[in-house]
Amino acid sequence: MDASVQRDARATISCATVAEANGWSLCAEAGERCELVFEDGAGCNAVCEALGRACVASYEDAPGECVAQADLPSLDCAETGHGSDYCVCGGAPPGSTDGGAGDGGALDAGRDLDAAARPAHEAILDERVGFGRFTTGGAGGPVVDVTTLADDGPGSLRAAAEAVGPAWIRFRVSGEIALRSPIQVESDKTVDGRGADITVTGDGLFVQGGRGNVILTHFAIRDSADDLIRFYDGGARMWVHHMDLENGGDGAFDATEGVTEVTISYTHIRNHDKTMLVGASSDTGDGAGMRWTGHHNWYEDCVQRLPFIRMGWAHSFNNLIEWRSGTAMSVRISPGQMLVENNVLAPQTAVGHKVISEGEGRGAVRLRGNLERPLPGDVIEMTEHMPETVFDAAAEYPYTAETADDVLIARLRAQAGRQAIPFPE
Repeated sequence: MDASVQRDARATISCATVAEANGWSLCAEAGERCELVFEDGAGCNAVCEALGRACVASYEDAPGECVAQADLPSLDCAETGHGSDYCVCGGAPPGSTDGGAGDGGALDAGRDLDAAARPAHEAILDERVGFGRFTTGGAGGPVVDVTTLADDGPGSLRAAAEAVGPAWIRFRVSGEIALRSPIQVESDKTVDGRGADITVTGDGLFVQGGRGNVILTHFAIRDSADDLIRFYDGGARMWVHHMDLENGGDGAFDATEGVTEVTISYTHIRNHDKTMLVGASSDTGDGAGMRWTGHHNWYEDCVQRLPFIRMGWAHSFNNLIEWRSGTAMSVRISPGQMLVENNVLAPQTAVGHKVISEGEGRGAVRLRGNLERPLPGDVIEMTEHMPETVFDAAAEYPYTAETADDVLIARLRAQAGRQAIPFPE
C-alpha cells in the first residue's frame, strides 16, 4: 500500500483518489460510505484505514467484477489472505477522533463501535438483528423535520426522503399523508415516526436502482394499489422495524431483483394477500445473493407469501403467523434456503393449510421449534426439504430465538407495529 495516500482528513480526499492511487476498484461511494475491491492482497481493514474509514463488512468479490459474492457468507472484515475481496467502508476507524456526531457523513462501523457517542435518537440502532444488521440509515447525518402533511413541496416527507445525502427524518406533524405517486427514497435515510402518529396512504415508499441503507420505523402505510414498501434492483441494507402495514394492492414489503441484507422486525402486517416477495428473479442467479431476516412480526389476516422466496437465504423466527388459507411460505427455486424457527403457526380458518410449498426443483427448508395452533378439524402441513443443507443462522449473526408459546404470542400482539413513544431528544 502506498503510504502517501494515508488520510488525515476525510473531507479533503475522496475514496476515488485513494482507490486510484492504490490500484483498487471503486464500486460505489455515497456520503461517508465507500465500497471497493482491492487487487493487491491489502485486506479490507487496511483498505478502509487508508480511506480514513472503518471496515463495515467484507465479502469475497465476484471475479472480474465490482460486485460482492453475496451468495457466500460475509467475511466480517477478517483478514483472509485473499488477493482480492469486496470491502464496505464507512466512518472513522476505531480509535480515530475525526468522526462523530455532526460530521455530515452517513453512519458507519466507526460510529457503531462507540455506541455511547451516538445521539439519543440513534440508540434504536442497538435493536438491529439479522442480515440487515449493518443498516445505518441516516445516522451521522442531520435531523430533518417533516412539517407538512402535503404530498410534496417544502417540509414534506417526499422532499426529505428524495433529497440526496444522509438524513434522519422525523415528523413535527401527525395525520395522514396521501401520496399521488410513490416516494423514491434516496440512500442513507431513516424515516422515524416516533413522537408522531403518521399514516401514509395512496402509494408506497420505494428504494430502487441500487439505492440502499434505509431504515423505516414507527409509522403506518396502508391502502395502496401497489407495494407498500419496495426494495428493488441492486441495493443493499434495509431495515423495516415497528411498522404497521395494511391493505396493499401488491406486496406489503417486497425485496427483489438483486437486493440483499434485509431485516423486517416487530412489524404488524394485516389484511393482506401477497405479503412479501423475496429475492424474485430468474434461475440465472440474480437473486441468489439475497439475505433476508424476519423476526418478531405479527402477520394477521394475511393469505400467503410470509415470505415467498425464490432464491437466496431467508430466516424466519419468533413470528406470530395468523393466515387465512393456503400456503404460508414458499422456497420456490434451488439454491434458495429457508430456516423457519420458533414461530407460532395459527391458521384463522379450518380449510387446510401448508407452511411450506412443495414442488420439483424447490429450495431447501428446515423447520425447528415451531408451535402449531390449528383450529378444530384443521391440519397444518409441515414438510422439510433437504434440511441438512440449510444455512446455520447462528454462524451468520448473533440472535436469540425465544420459545414459541403463549408468552411470545402476548408480547407480539402488544409490541409488534408502530408504538406510541416519544422521539428521543
